[in-house]
This record gives sequence, C-alpha cells and structure tokens, in this order.
Amino acid sequence: MAYDPILWRVRLCHHGSSCSHHNCGFAHNLSDLRPPNESQRLYDRTGQTGVDRWYGQHLTDDQLDTIQSYYQRTPERFLPAWSRALRYCISGKHDVKERHQSWDYGLSMDLELLCLHRKSRLPFRFHEQTWERLEVRKQMFREEHIKEVRQDMDLEWSVNNMQRL
Repeated sequence: MAYDPILWRVRLCHHGSSCSHHNCGFAHNLSDLRPPNESQRLYDRTGQTGVDRWYGQHLTDDQLDTIQSYYQRTPERFLPAWSRALRYCISGKHDVKERHQSWDYGLSMDLELLCLHRKSRLPFRFHEQTWERLEVRKQMFREEHIKEVRQDMDLEWSVNNMQRL
C-alpha cells in the first residue's frame, strides 16, 4: 500500500484491529493516532483526507462514525484524553468519572505541541463550540472546588465546636 509519509497514522484504519496489511499506514487504535509529520512540508487539510486525532477541529460525519466505532470497542482505561474531550464536547454532558482530567483534557498542551514546529498558523478550522463547551467545564470545576472547600470548612468548624464541648 502506497501512502504519504506525512499522513502516517493520522487516520484510523477502516479494517480495525483485524487489518491484515503488513505495512498499513493507518492507526489501529485511538492511542496510535498521531499529528501529521510536517518535517518536509505543511499539512493543512481536514475532511476526507484529514486528521482523525481530535485537537478541537471540525470532523466530518465519516470521521466521527469511525472514531465512534473505535471508541465503543476500546476499554475505558485505554481511551486517550483527546477522545474523552471529543465525547464531552459532542454530548455536552459532564461525567463525574472524568474529574481526574484537566478542564480542557490537555487539548491546550496538544495544540501547543502540534504548533511548536509549524511555520504557519493552526492547520485546522476549529469546531465552533469546542472552546465554549470546555469553558463551561472549567467553570463547573471551579464551582465544584468552591463547594468542596466550603464543605471542608464547615466540617472543620463542626469538629472544632465538638471539641469545645
């Protein structure tokens, strides 16, 4: 199979883990997805020949379907943070099991690393609601933290009063 080296493992294989191609240039699980290798030239495409690893960019319906099929057969503990961020941004539902993830699921760091060696701007057009939804998550984290601090303070106050009696 002939493939462009710049696109090595930036898309998911449609054959999945049952792929029998010896030198398949596609990723066979979500954590194998990589950014385009831009050491020789810039890669500015999205869409059908685009990047499946999510950085907050717009994805086609075909890409979303493929990612979803991989997502469903990947054990929860092996799901990369970016795929959890995508799930949150699509559903808009806060999952308490995700509290150990940073408010942006590490997407800011991912973008910084992606752009570190680029000569031009970001290679993607961002999905309109990505950062707005992540900001909502950030605010939710702040409110939960304030609530926890208040509960700790109330507990400490109760303990101190009990000791006085």
